[in-house]
Amino acid sequence: MYLSLVRHVQGEGAEVPFVGNSESWKIFSNDSSQDLLARFCIYASLIGDKFESGTAFNTCDNAQPSSWSKKWPIICDYFGLKGVAPPETGNGPQPGEYVHDHLEQWKELEKKAGLVTGRVGNDRSYGGFPFFIMSMFNFDRQQDMTKTHKVWGDKTEQWDTKTAWYTAFDRFRQAKIIP
Repeated sequence: MYLSLVRHVQGEGAEVPFVGNSESWKIFSNDSSQDLLARFCIYASLIGDKFESGTAFNTCDNAQPSSWSKKWPIICDYFGLKGVAPPETGNGPQPGEYVHDHLEQWKELEKKAGLVTGRVGNDRSYGGFPFFIMSMFNFDRQQDMTKTHKVWGDKTEQWDTKTAWYTAFDRFRQAKIIP
C-alpha cells in the first residue's frame, strides 16, 4: 500500500529510498513466499514416511540469498517506481508515517481505484513492523536449503524475487487492496 501511495502522490518513475538503513540494505536473507512454502509442505506430507516424524525443513524461494539492494529495485519497479539506496546514515522513509501523513490522498486513491476501504488509518496492524523488519534485522539471515532440496529431489522449485513478490502483489490487486 505504501508503494501504491508513493506512486499516486509522487508519480510514475519517482525515486523511493529503501525504507531501512545502509546496514540492512546489504545483509543477505532468503524470502519465503506462501506458494512455495505451501507446495513443499504438501509434498512433504505426501512423502512423510521417507523421513523421521517431526523433521524440520527450511523452505525459501531460492537457495541463493539476496540483499535488499537487489530486491528493492525489483519490488519498486512493480509500482512504476525507482527503488534506490537508503541514506548513508539513519533510516529511509517510514511507510507507516508516510501513509499517515498522506491519509487523505490514500482515501482518494481508494475511491478512484475502487479499493477495499478500511485498510489504513486504524490500529489493526502493527505500524512499527516495517521499521523492525527493514532496520532492526540488520544481520545476515540466509538459510541452508540442502536438506529441503534433497527431499524435494527433481521436484525442487526455486523462484526469483520478481516471481515471488509480483505474485503476491498481483493477488493484492485482484483483491482490490492496491490499485
